[in-house]
Amino acid sequence: MRYGNIVLGSAVAMALVAIWSMAGEMDYQDAKLEEQHTCAMVRDGIWPAEQAENYNCAEPVQVAGVEHERN
Repeated sequence: MRYGNIVLGSAVAMALVAIWSMAGEMDYQDAKLEEQHTCAMVRDGIWPAEQAENYNCAEPVQVAGVEHERN
């Protein structure tokens, strides 16, 4: 096996890991935004409390490096 093939294979593997990591981070951020939105809608009385039964609306949520306080 040539050295170039090893380098190319390693670069492809690192690129795939980077893509999967970015996709995982975006999925996590989307879930946190959904939680924040759901808690705000329940807190404002627009949605029933059952909508947020799987969320901990008492804790502050950090989305994209910015902390939002919940009242």
